[in-house]
Amino acid sequence: EGTMTIGDLVAVNTYVVQLLEYLGSSYREIMKSLIDLEKLFELMNVPIDIQDAPNAIPFRPSSSSSSSSVSSSSSSSSSSSYIPSSSPLPLSPPTVEFRDVCF
Repeated sequence: EGTMTIGDLVAVNTYVVQLLEYLGSSYREIMKSLIDLEKLFELMNVPIDIQDAPNAIPFRPSSSSSSSSVSSSSSSSSSSSYIPSSSPLPLSPPTVEFRDVCF
């Protein structure tokens, strides 16, 4: 018949509004991502203030050191994993010391 009831109009309006909200949020997220990407490329062009010394030794973490393999034992073999093989300085494992702490 070509006629719509009020309920039909409300249903069509609801679907159209939902579609427009989805398209609007998708557009907003895409634009935000493009802006973030542009800022990232600008940041990559910023000159580095602190440079490595010409004779600096490159840092190469050992394959045995990982955050999941931390042990509470204090054996001499675990302390040797903190000393890089190419380091000219004697290094010791890090320690934490609490002084004048009250609970």
